[in-house]
Amino acid sequence: MSVSITNSSPDFDAIVAGGSPLLQRMTDFKEAADTATKALADLQLGKEVAEARDQLARDRASFEQEKATTAAAFEKEIASIRADLDLWKRETTAKVIADRDAAAADRESADRVLAAANECRADAARKLAEAEDKLAKANAAHAAVQAAQQALAGAL
Repeated sequence: MSVSITNSSPDFDAIVAGGSPLLQRMTDFKEAADTATKALADLQLGKEVAEARDQLARDRASFEQEKATTAAAFEKEIASIRADLDLWKRETTAKVIADRDAAAADRESADRVLAAANECRADAARKLAEAEDKLAKANAAHAAVQAAQQALAGAL
């Protein structure tokens, strides 16, 4: 039984002819298959790189959004702390001024009381001196009366 081939291809002719053209053709085919396999692997790697790049872009956008949210919250907290600090500063300053004014008023009052006390002491010292003078005069008069009584008693 025989086989008749009417249309042939170069690959088929190389197979039928066998020998070194067949081996060369098989080597070329293997190289082409390896090149195609490598190109397919490179294409898959490129797809993975593109997916990784896209994921990185999504992660970066998410990070930027989170960073903006955190920064806004941080700025809000800083503004709140500054407002609290400014309020405390105003209240503390007002309290210090009020305390200083009260202390000055208390000092003025104490100075007035001290001046009045000094005046009272000086008045008391004058009155004491007058009283001691009167007492000395009274003692002298008493001594004179006693001397007169003794002289009178001696004369009688």
